[in-house]
Amino acid sequence: MSTPNYIFMDIDMTLWDEYLNIPQSTIEAIHLAQKKGNKVFINTGRSRSNTHYKPLSDIGFDGIICACGAHIEEDGKILSEVVLPWEVVDKAMKTFKKYHMPVVVEGRDFNYLNKGDFSDDPYVIALWDHLGDYARPLSAIDEKSKINKFSADITDITDFPKVQEALEKDMHFIFHNSTIIEMCPNGVSKASGMKWLLEKDNIPLENSYAFGDGMNDYEMIQAAGHGIVMGNGNPNLKKVADYITTDIHDDGIYNAFREFGLI
Repeated sequence: MSTPNYIFMDIDMTLWDEYLNIPQSTIEAIHLAQKKGNKVFINTGRSRSNTHYKPLSDIGFDGIICACGAHIEEDGKILSEVVLPWEVVDKAMKTFKKYHMPVVVEGRDFNYLNKGDFSDDPYVIALWDHLGDYARPLSAIDEKSKINKFSADITDITDFPKVQEALEKDMHFIFHNSTIIEMCPNGVSKASGMKWLLEKDNIPLENSYAFGDGMNDYEMIQAAGHGIVMGNGNPNLKKVADYITTDIHDDGIYNAFREFGLI
């Protein structure tokens, strides 16, 4: 039996659009690839608590890498997880409050945020509504909370240099743009999660395919045997792509799968 290909897919603007719509051609491509013996995994910056959506679960992925590599599952089993120590979480929360940085605290079981802190951020307001029972206020965080990472906004009153100075020894920063940032444990990334799974399953790097569109996909796109960027992707990400496919709604996933013989 030949070695399967492992395909790693970002969610937002790669699998689905800003309205959580997944193109039918994307679903078809995934199922065809699996029928051919390949395995397809989600590889997302979202924490596990922010991936419980029926449109995703109905597809039938072979596993999921969450929280920028901090949480890894295959065939429904948790294989690896990096949880931030309580002292780091506590220090970070005090830092965000002191320097006026609205934050979403992302964990395995819940996302924690104060909806009122994001009155000018429609994405986070919508996130609260979509999360349902998986949303909790920041006051619900305690030492038992399994926290993987943070996402935050840089506002007009945020003293971001002070935030970075306080936290840079504990985590690394991913800038989506000038106002939106992710903070992840040092040593983990979408690339590290992908490599960990490939090594565990003894899959050569050349049999890996990564699909993304944003800057938190940068390391994954660079590290994969084949890094594919969506046509609607970030221009800076496209610079490191092995292949640029068409836009998400122009059959981008299906066209790339066909280009590389995955279907």
